[in-house]
Amino acid sequence: MTKNIEHQLQSKCVLWFSANHNGLPKALWANFSETLNQIEGGIKSSLGLKKDIPDLFYCPDRKLIGIEMKAPITRHNTEHVISQAKWLLAYPSKGYFCDTFDMFKNIIKGGKGIDPQKVIDYLNTIKTKTFKWDRTLFGCEGYKHEEII
Repeated sequence: MTKNIEHQLQSKCVLWFSANHNGLPKALWANFSETLNQIEGGIKSSLGLKKDIPDLFYCPDRKLIGIEMKAPITRHNTEHVISQAKWLLAYPSKGYFCDTFDMFKNIIKGGKGIDPQKVIDYLNTIKTKTFKWDRTLFGCEGYKHEEII
């Protein structure tokens, strides 16, 4: 269920970008790091796949922005999200978590998404292996359900 909602959100964002940014068709691309099993994961890893890289990359003006999609009110592995947040802080020029279509459009227009450092700070305070994604936990405003996708 979680992945399906995130895939719907990501698809809506990518289709919007394609329809509205004709001059920059190669400026947004996806990373498909999910694997069906360990064998597929091993093959992708041997071909250079890196763990925890974001779902989308946006590259305006030769500056790489990583965008990790998270659907609101879905459960996630705490350690995995911390690793994703660390990746967003370490490698691209900028990196954000994104959980709504409007937030994605804001990032593309030069705005910000959810700060990965705030995600790490919050997740380091909890003791559970999983948590429910809610942007208010990271100091961001809430959202309406219809904003999600």
